[in-house]
Amino acid sequence: MSARLEPLAAALLLATGVAHAAPPPTPSLPPIPVTPAPAPAPAPAPTPAPAPTPAPAPAIQPPVEVTAFDDPYDLPRAPRPPTLPELTHPDVEATLESTFGVLTPASGVNSGNTVTYVQKIGVEYPVTARRWFAGATYEFAGGAPLGGGTSKLVGGNVELNGRTVWATRTGLAFGFGLGLVLPTATFTRCPGAIGCAVPGEAGTANRVADAASTLRPWDLPLFQEGWLTLRPFFDVRDVDGNFAIQFREGVDMAFDTTQLPTYRLAAVSAVYIGYSLPLVGVGIEAFEYYFLDWPLPDNQRALFVISPSVRFMTPYLQPAISFMTSAGTPFGGETDRFWGLRLGVTAVWDKDAKALAKDRPVSPMLTP
Repeated sequence: MSARLEPLAAALLLATGVAHAAPPPTPSLPPIPVTPAPAPAPAPAPTPAPAPTPAPAPAIQPPVEVTAFDDPYDLPRAPRPPTLPELTHPDVEATLESTFGVLTPASGVNSGNTVTYVQKIGVEYPVTARRWFAGATYEFAGGAPLGGGTSKLVGGNVELNGRTVWATRTGLAFGFGLGLVLPTATFTRCPGAIGCAVPGEAGTANRVADAASTLRPWDLPLFQEGWLTLRPFFDVRDVDGNFAIQFREGVDMAFDTTQLPTYRLAAVSAVYIGYSLPLVGVGIEAFEYYFLDWPLPDNQRALFVISPSVRFMTPYLQPAISFMTSAGTPFGGETDRFWGLRLGVTAVWDKDAKALAKDRPVSPMLTP
């Protein structure tokens, strides 16, 4: 129907004379270039989180061992001499030593054998960490007097001593000290002399003291009534494996307190060689007492004693047994030879040994 109306509409327009001018052409504009929008950048891939580092496994600690404190004066184990001191003992020590001897008379002396007994009581304490030591010794004697007579018990002098020591872990130890013998004995002695060579010149007690000095010549100052004695000395010890050797050299300077400035001089030498077994220490001691300035003939100036020994090295009590005999002329010239037996025991108070025995750490209070 629309196709039919189109010619009619055209005829009406012509009939009315209305002419419509065509609109002017619209100038064409150059095309505006269209820049395509850039494509959005792809989002970065998320960075994966680092894997957590596993915690290190705790280190395995070795088992704690219970040991003694690190003591620079804890030297290798060594056998203890029967007479010389143990140079580096850690705590207080007390010693009891009994000496029994038989003295045979010299040719021309009209007497029988003399039986003599000497008892020693000693104590020593380390004042500061095994470097400084202080001690005391007392002796008394009993038995028949030289030349015969009634048996008697006599007390001797008191000796105080102090010493110091330096030691290394290799086994070497050395030091020096001083002893002071106080004139505490009260028996009668030969006037102006030390020891009597002729029976009857002194009382019975003095003759018993002479017998004790003959049996233990290194303890002569402890049986001289009225004499004050200074005893400086020097100690050396070396331990090599199971072997030990110890040496002491000293001088006795005796002053007669009743006739000052009268004095006497003597040299004292002692050496010990020992070997340590698991629970036993075996060794031998040798002594020389040499009269430097003494009213004696030259053939009686040097006194020698030899003493093999065995000591049981238990933790707290260390018993010992030793034999002894003279080599050469004994003191005074009245005795040809003597034989002796020594029985001793040393009480060792060792805090370290007690702590280790209880399987617990020891106190470091003794550490130097």
